Amino acid sequence: MRTKAEALIDKVEDSIIKIQTLLSISYREDTYSEIVKAIGGEIEKFLKSDVLNLSNKNFNALIDELKNFNVSDDKIDFLHDFRLCYNGYKHEPNYSKTIFQVKTILENLKCSLEEIKLNNIGSISQPYQNNSKRVVWFAGWDDYIGGMVECNIFIPNYKLDMPTGIEHFNIDWKAWDVIVDKFIASNELFLGKEHVSDKAYDFWQAQSDFLGAGVFIGDVSEFVRELSKHIAKNENDLFSFLTRKHDKYSVYCGIVFSIYDTLRENKWIDFQSFKDEVVLRISYDYGIDITSPYLEYLKYLNFENIDKYKNQLKDTNDILWLDEKTFQNEKKEIISEKLQIGFDKDFNIVTILNDELFQKLG
Repeated sequence: MRTKAEALIDKVEDSIIKIQTLLSISYREDTYSEIVKAIGGEIEKFLKSDVLNLSNKNFNALIDELKNFNVSDDKIDFLHDFRLCYNGYKHEPNYSKTIFQVKTILENLKCSLEEIKLNNIGSISQPYQNNSKRVVWFAGWDDYIGGMVECNIFIPNYKLDMPTGIEHFNIDWKAWDVIVDKFIASNELFLGKEHVSDKAYDFWQAQSDFLGAGVFIGDVSEFVRELSKHIAKNENDLFSFLTRKHDKYSVYCGIVFSIYDTLRENKWIDFQSFKDEVVLRISYDYGIDITSPYLEYLKYLNFENIDKYKNQLKDTNDILWLDEKTFQNEKKEIISEKLQIGFDKDFNIVTILNDELFQKLG
């Protein structure tokens, strides 16, 4: 399980990779400025809550405070460089940096965070989040021409030929064995027909270039994060509707997982900070590009209820994917009426996943 420090360093590394990817294609400054803004709030919150536990200091003062914890002067300067860049893009309409300058600022930021990690300040060695185990089905198909493997995660259903998919990935072809071997070794992934329904397995196997299918039993969010790390760099060469950011199911599930994680982490103070953390997790934990048009679904959240039950929802322990009748019977309150997300009497997240929902959302 990753520590809080390791998770944040991974996010910064992901940001650097995104910048490097932009360098190989055409780009605009607002594209890479969004990357800076997405990670900036998390850096400030990390210093405030996990490193220093000082809620009454601003970003500038938090960085200066690190001088008292043996953080070197050059790393302090690197953090200030990032702070100025983040605040510039966030608050100053005419602020501008070249993509190469931003890349260097992020690389230096990573160096600063690695030194903070080495010094083991505050609670940064604690787990990024607690595990929550659940059961899902997993299958993959090879795309030899594209050099990718199409992977899908499904809600188990022994009645349907094709169970409902909740996640879709196009990963690099070399990553299939890496991911499968990792989770088989941890006794979380079990491949083979005996682990899923005969109907589903026969349906999947009948499709061309079938690689395998089975059951995953463990922390699904961790499984999704690992798959997200290996999304093929040439995924954007596919028709847009085949990419992850244009897959409504994947974006919706990323939203649900990110809401769940944000509630459990319980560090948000208002709707904007709640939404910012959800977007950050969607991007860095669940591999959804922040330019996805379906992130507009976040406008349908009922923050009044989220805020009202904040203390109870921080102890939420599961996400339950239900049919509509069960959802209506089990929900105690609504997190989003339009997205059909709520929580039950035990404050577990409950939701529905079906085609009718997405037809209504558009």
